[in-house]
Amino acid sequence: MLLEAGFGTYLSWYGGLERPGNNRDLIRVSEQAGAIPGLTYRAMTWSRPFSATLTWRGSASYITGAQSIKIGYWAAFYQNINNSFTDNAGLSYRFNNGVPNQLTMSILPVRSNSYVTPTALYAQEQWTHGRVTLQGGLRYEHVPSYYPDQ
Repeated sequence: MLLEAGFGTYLSWYGGLERPGNNRDLIRVSEQAGAIPGLTYRAMTWSRPFSATLTWRGSASYITGAQSIKIGYWAAFYQNINNSFTDNAGLSYRFNNGVPNQLTMSILPVRSNSYVTPTALYAQEQWTHGRVTLQGGLRYEHVPSYYPDQ
């Protein structure tokens, strides 16, 4: 009889942080053309996502000379949290050669949380008699997930 178990994880904060000296009271401006097309100045927007991966498993094996049976379980939890931020007014302007041509209003800060939780159960068997070997197995998987309404 062989019993096995395992657990693994990976946790990560990634993305940007708010720059020191950022004044959230200023409204963000992006220049569409001009001397430096794509230039963005005044306040900033940023996000600070978090990602988590957790997996765990367990199995039991029974092995004799002519027969082996293994049953097991595997599961995981994958999560992504996204935190988005902007200026206090939730506004940004786009200019084309200094002339405003777009206004964007944001509902920030926004926090979205999505996850996937797969689970699997399995059983497999191998039987040998002389020069004949038969193998068979069954596996059941269920993968629920959640993503917030947009």
